[in-house]
Amino acid sequence: MPSFFFYLFLFLFVTFTSRANPRNSNRFSVERLDYKVSLKKYNPEIVIVSWMSKDLDMTPDFRAKQGVQEYILIGEVDYGACGSLETWGTNIQGAPRWEEEGFGRLDLEDLSALQIARTDSPYVRFHSKTVSFRRVEAKKT
Repeated sequence: MPSFFFYLFLFLFVTFTSRANPRNSNRFSVERLDYKVSLKKYNPEIVIVSWMSKDLDMTPDFRAKQGVQEYILIGEVDYGACGSLETWGTNIQGAPRWEEEGFGRLDLEDLSALQIARTDSPYVRFHSKTVSFRRVEAKKT
């Protein structure tokens, strides 16, 4: 299973966690934790996941955590090698689950333009993208 880093932001404090044994982590500290344990321990406001494993969808757990105001996914989106169709809300009938659960999607094009992916070539680029899912305030009626 590919390695990924799971970042938790608390105010200006950043904790890096990974369920895998991080390579080259001598430059910064990485706490070895499963993402569910990380969510419970740190109660983050922002979660960043880089290259979530294919067919793995962590996002329902992010949305269920009331403290999480935003989660950012980095990697191949929609029909790519990261997450599942439910992660992105593609190829489903009706509204995506993330929308039903009070989140909005924002593709971060400026960041995506700076990324490279293992499947990029001089002729086909931009397989890696960055997408933010932010909690939307409930409309007052």
